[in-house]
Amino acid sequence: MNRQEFWALGLTGTLAGLMLFSTAALAVPGTTQIEGVLLSSGGGPAADGNYSVTLSYVDAGGAPLWTEGAQQIAVKAGQFSAKLGEKTPLLPAVFAKPVQLLLQVGTDPALPAVAVSSVPLALRAGVAEGVDCSGCIKAAALDPAVTQGFVKSSDLQGYAKVSDLSAYAKTADLADYVKASSLAKVAGTGAYADLANAPTFAKVATTGSYADLINAPVLAKVGAACGTGLVMKGIKADGLYECVAGGVDAASLPKDGLDEVSNGLLTNQFNEVATSVKVPIDIADAFPAGTTDEINVPDFGIAQEVLVSVDLTNSNISKVKITVYDPQGAAYVLHDQSGTGTTIKSTWPSLTKLVSGDLSTWVGGNPKGKWSISIADIAGVTGGKDGKLNAWSIVVKTLSNKKVGFNGALMFNVATAPPINCEASTFGAAYANPQDKALYVCNGKGWAAVYLTLPGSKENPATSCKDLLAKAPASKDGAYWINPDNSTPYQVWCDMTTDGGGWTLAMRFKNDTKLGYSSTLWTDKNVLNEDGGASVDPSLNANAKLGSFVNLAGTTLRGCKGVTDNCFKQDYGAAKPLQALFNENFKSGGPSRSALVAAFGDDGSQPYCNGTGINNYNGYSGPGTYSAARFGLVGNNENDCATTDSAWGFGVYGCSDAAQSCGAGARFWQSGACGGNCTQGTLWVR
Repeated sequence: MNRQEFWALGLTGTLAGLMLFSTAALAVPGTTQIEGVLLSSGGGPAADGNYSVTLSYVDAGGAPLWTEGAQQIAVKAGQFSAKLGEKTPLLPAVFAKPVQLLLQVGTDPALPAVAVSSVPLALRAGVAEGVDCSGCIKAAALDPAVTQGFVKSSDLQGYAKVSDLSAYAKTADLADYVKASSLAKVAGTGAYADLANAPTFAKVATTGSYADLINAPVLAKVGAACGTGLVMKGIKADGLYECVAGGVDAASLPKDGLDEVSNGLLTNQFNEVATSVKVPIDIADAFPAGTTDEINVPDFGIAQEVLVSVDLTNSNISKVKITVYDPQGAAYVLHDQSGTGTTIKSTWPSLTKLVSGDLSTWVGGNPKGKWSISIADIAGVTGGKDGKLNAWSIVVKTLSNKKVGFNGALMFNVATAPPINCEASTFGAAYANPQDKALYVCNGKGWAAVYLTLPGSKENPATSCKDLLAKAPASKDGAYWINPDNSTPYQVWCDMTTDGGGWTLAMRFKNDTKLGYSSTLWTDKNVLNEDGGASVDPSLNANAKLGSFVNLAGTTLRGCKGVTDNCFKQDYGAAKPLQALFNENFKSGGPSRSALVAAFGDDGSQPYCNGTGINNYNGYSGPGTYSAARFGLVGNNENDCATTDSAWGFGVYGCSDAAQSCGAGARFWQSGACGGNCTQGTLWVR
């Protein structure tokens, strides 16, 4: 509880009378009952609940006379009652002088003390118990004035001796010496109502009710509530809530409060700078009209401050005057023939006070438009130039309604798939994809990738050249990194322009027999690169079998004589690596005879069969070998495909001799001899 205040409602106790009784009949209790109210620092009642309090009686100087601590009191609507003396009995000596009651809630500082009224002081009557006895009051203790009118002094003469009075008191009838009719009624009844001129007590003294207090603090109407959309601002004098429009809305926020509500992470306050594009500019000597320059200040928004920065050199700055003019023609003199030295470099008015003019008039306005500067050097020789304007700028501190600055990291939703659909209503939504190392932004129709690491790099390899082209449509032909099976990235060459692009180099053929039909490199998982630099450049005349042949799953095969000229392609269905494809049986549907013989040559002596496709070989079961093509055409001089002698394409052999092979080219019977030739070539997959 913070700074509770204590108000004593009344103090009631069991010391209600001063009549003397024997201790056996009725002892004066050492306890008393109090009631009070706890108020909060705002003036309303303390919250309902149990509180641990320490109560003390102190003298006028604050010195403790009695303390009883760790007492639990129940508070409801601010009201409470407590019984004092149950742990530490109250003694009459405590009330020998006026005292005050002090209350401390928990470990908080004690609340202001309250003076104790007369009722608890009745505990002082406990001293009278000392005379609750027989024969203990001696004659010497009596004041004669007390008995005047009730006792006949003449009759007492002769009995004044103590020894005589003792016997007399036992035998004599003293009724005649007490005038009962003279006693006040209260002496017989003991009733407060029979007191003459009794003091008038406030009603609360007899009822103990909070409602009977005079000038009692107003308590809040507990259980009341403000209406919908309203919040409590305070408590009115009648205890009702003072309600106002509730919550925080845009209208109630300061326009420059974005940094405050974001813990300094966001801001819409910026220093926009417009600089001269013509500097450095020579400053003419002896030219009072001044050398001039202009800056066109764009629409930065509403200004919170406008500053001018100037950097110039001159042989004597005490002969220089600098004046700046705003778009409305108002003049601001920055420097006027003062100072010493050769350099003026400052910002007005933040660092240097203006000579004349007031740039603060732009606060709340938009300073867009043409600002100009005039630098007059009144000394020197006409036509001379011993000064230079090195730079100058207009700085506009703005409260922007067009952009927001980030002073910390902007955290996007991290996901490997779009968290929402990209459509017109979600335009501008963004998420970060750690797998692609890209930031995806919805353009209203689809997710556009902004790659944080260049796709196709070793750090961010693509799965294929086709995948790379989809991610970065502007990609050019060249060497890139791919990782088709999430194992180890490797380099390949990508053809991004021919036949729709997205082709990945899988094999490169030298004009020799190394990669003929019988080479195991067509069916195993080994790689080859005869180039000493292990280059993937498709134009090199060196045999190569790249990792893409082994683990890049594609659906289309393309072979080219050369790099990208005279190309032939065949779709082969389900996606699979070429190494798996060339371990399968014949797949028809390859390029036409006319296209292949046009590329690799023909003497016309093998016009028959003309079967084309993948893993193309004859089915003859007799002795000897004939011809075959890993990808291409087989032909025969006889009108069947059983004993073909010729082959055109890639990975071929012919003339019934496996040694008559080419990685790329043709082998065929020509005028009774084995003809044809091997060429450079490339094999691609997509």
